[in-house]
Amino acid sequence: MTDDLTRQATPVAGGSNKRAASTDSASGISKKTKTTHPFFQLAKDRSATQFWRENIDGKGGTCKHGIHQTLSKTDRLAIFDLDGTLIVPQEGRKHPTSSTDWQWWRKEVPSVLKTLHQQGFGITIVTNQKLTPSRIKAWTAKIPLIAEKLPDVPFRILAANGSDVYRKPLPGMWWALQRLAKADGMEIDVKTSFFVGDAAGRPADHSDCDRKWALNAGLQFFTPEEYFLKLPPAPYVLKGLDLVPYCVPTATPVAKPKGHKPEIVLFVGCPGLGKTTFYRKYFKPNGYAHVNQDKLKTRAKCLTSVEELITGGSSCVVDNTNRDIATRASYTALATKLKCPIRCFAFHGTVALAWHNVLYRTWCLTDESKEQEDTRQLVPYMALEKFYKEYQDPHADEGFDEIKKVNWKFDGSLEDLRRWSMWLEL
Repeated sequence: MTDDLTRQATPVAGGSNKRAASTDSASGISKKTKTTHPFFQLAKDRSATQFWRENIDGKGGTCKHGIHQTLSKTDRLAIFDLDGTLIVPQEGRKHPTSSTDWQWWRKEVPSVLKTLHQQGFGITIVTNQKLTPSRIKAWTAKIPLIAEKLPDVPFRILAANGSDVYRKPLPGMWWALQRLAKADGMEIDVKTSFFVGDAAGRPADHSDCDRKWALNAGLQFFTPEEYFLKLPPAPYVLKGLDLVPYCVPTATPVAKPKGHKPEIVLFVGCPGLGKTTFYRKYFKPNGYAHVNQDKLKTRAKCLTSVEELITGGSSCVVDNTNRDIATRASYTALATKLKCPIRCFAFHGTVALAWHNVLYRTWCLTDESKEQEDTRQLVPYMALEKFYKEYQDPHADEGFDEIKKVNWKFDGSLEDLRRWSMWLEL
């Protein structure tokens, strides 16, 4: 998908009203679920004066959810970012000073939104709003004021208030829209739906998260200048991980067959580079035990476990980061004491790759993959940076019998790969 999509695919003011939406339907939520969580209630069953609903991810969640008027049933969505796309602060200010400090990005915005509604599109706003408590209070008060200026345009708004799966370009808000459509027996038509946003990776843009969000969702994307003013596409660059990994582990055998002399295998590598997945694929089938400090809590307990396993005749994999010589020395000394071989597997990858994988495994796994994985908490980006700052390459003179380099590669289903290949950022 590129920005040089033909304008024939772009709905414009004054176009035909084909596939018009029915006006007596719910806001993408089935009436059969009236007694369940408010996420699945009918919009027409709620108070018309209640703009803000329970957060899309439930009480205490981070994704605000608002509805203006009764939404029509439609599988075509016209999705817009808010700040810098539909509205801007008054008098050229960079940041608003109050809930009333806003104006339309261009005077044409309300009429275009009205026309899109008349053409049968569901007007939807998705916006990142990670603000301080005082600023989020003012922002929350501002949105109903904007709604008052759109008396003929019903719309839904989702606002990501935290650093989690709902924050663009992560796909949480898109998945929420898909769930809403599914609850009403529909699927969003991605071929005719589209997204307009100003964070597009152009030289003067503050971000590229809007364009990446559209790519993740598979939607047509336009900047405000392209959509409202019909200007030609501008050059842009998408920053971040280049999603074209190609690598394989080094020479075989990786794991020795069952019945061999017990050995210690020491993993070395940043979180997010596939160490545990590598263990499950290559070592677990050959009877190697798994020693992990996240589970045992201390290095001393890991060393005790390793000694018990080796003296009991079992090989083991120490699946920790083991970032420096001093940390690894505890295990090489133990191998010397036990007179057993010790091999090192060094997992290589950039901090960008590790961060991408951490976000993927924390929030974007398929249900099938979740069943195979332990529950993972988000590893902060600063922890990854700290690893690389303190990292020391392993060398044979540390006492290793062999050192293997493991270049990361993706392993999963086509759906896993589709999810992994999205732009994932906070």
